[in-house]
Amino acid sequence: MNIIVNTIVNTIVNTIVNTIVNTIVNTIVNTIANIIVNTDNTYLYPPSFSFLLSPFLYSITSTTTSPLSHSSYLYQEYILHQIPIYLIMNPLPPPLLPPAAPPLPGRLTVANETSDYLQYLHQNQSAPAPIYLHPNPISFYTNKEKVDWTATYNDTAARHTYSQYTNANRGSAHQTASLFQTWGNTWVGRPAGDWQYDEWHAWLGGTIRNPSGPGKTVLIWDSNAANMVDHKGREPIFNDLSAPQRRFVNDLRKKGPIPEAWYGGSGNNQDHICTPLAAQQLQGWMQNGLPYGQEQLAAQGYWRVR
Repeated sequence: MNIIVNTIVNTIVNTIVNTIVNTIVNTIVNTIANIIVNTDNTYLYPPSFSFLLSPFLYSITSTTTSPLSHSSYLYQEYILHQIPIYLIMNPLPPPLLPPAAPPLPGRLTVANETSDYLQYLHQNQSAPAPIYLHPNPISFYTNKEKVDWTATYNDTAARHTYSQYTNANRGSAHQTASLFQTWGNTWVGRPAGDWQYDEWHAWLGGTIRNPSGPGKTVLIWDSNAANMVDHKGREPIFNDLSAPQRRFVNDLRKKGPIPEAWYGGSGNNQDHICTPLAAQQLQGWMQNGLPYGQEQLAAQGYWRVR
């Protein structure tokens, strides 16, 4: 009795296994055939791949039925042995990688190169929720300012105004970020043309929509913030912000309530590094999201200034 049962079970199992194997091999062979051989018997790809089907190439090109219907298990074994050999001799191409990041903006990086970097960060962000990152550095308060500076700087076309940021379409993003490069020095009392070689000061502006009510929280990250606090010996107040930074907050207040504004940042311990420091901080925002909430902001070195 056991012999009969074992025979039945073995027969059923072998039938199922053979059916599965035949189906898989049949699919593989047909797929390869469709890739390699066109209906007019011409190769679509280099013939180095055609040896997989060489024993039954005529069958494949002369009938619409499966090559396995004209073959035996010897053919299946031939295919299964030759595929690994082919892959060893002709390895698959490497997977596509994301485009390389543009270089980190340096002290004198022109605005269009900085814009390339910002757009790369926006397209490759990994923050938990989408962030709108303005695609160009913001340098001018008004369009008139931008026009007036055109004769001095040759990259003003790639620099945006405050209104281009505040009026931008942010889509569904609840957080926004922007790189500001503003000119904070004065030319009063200096020789003509001397000031045109001064560098822009780089800092970040960000907003976070209040999840539980109206309004937004504003963040300003400036690598000089900690230096200023150390110099004054006290926590900062709103009037300690630079004029361009106060303008940023006040412009946003025209659009809606700003219940909180926070100011922080550090690291500017030598000349000409504010732009790369701001770019590095911006990378962190685009990877992790902007910090939010009093505890998190205070832990990351921000002071509330409004």
